[in-house]
Amino acid sequence: MSHLCGLDRRSRQRDMAGTLDNSQRILDLFEDRYESLFEEAKRTLPHSDAEATCQDLFVELADRATENDLDQLESDGGLLSRLLRSRISRRLRPLVRLHKAVTGDGSKADSRPSPAGLRRLDKSFQSLSHDEHLAVRLAVCEGI
Repeated sequence: MSHLCGLDRRSRQRDMAGTLDNSQRILDLFEDRYESLFEEAKRTLPHSDAEATCQDLFVELADRATENDLDQLESDGGLLSRLLRSRISRRLRPLVRLHKAVTGDGSKADSRPSPAGLRRLDKSFQSLSHDEHLAVRLAVCEGI
């Protein structure tokens, strides 16, 4: 029985070493790429949202990335950038819907609001009272 416990202990040590190695790899990616990703996000999002989006990306990598995922991220320089753009897109989707509803651009498939326009719309949206905010969100963003 002690033989099995020794294997189990060694297996856990290898797993912990792999986790520490992955953590170091994510930290290295963070140190190498955070500034450029943050600058990219700031072109579309307000400063605080850009920061939160970039940090969330790396937190999710720390929580979910496998060794193979990290190999891909290290070999494909644009992959982190594409993951970031996907997160930004998800974050802006409700604002894009709101913009189309407010401006009546729903029929133009290729019409995309500018980042500055979305920021102005977001500020206006945030200035609404709680009840107005909820009503607009339910009507436009949730499609009710």
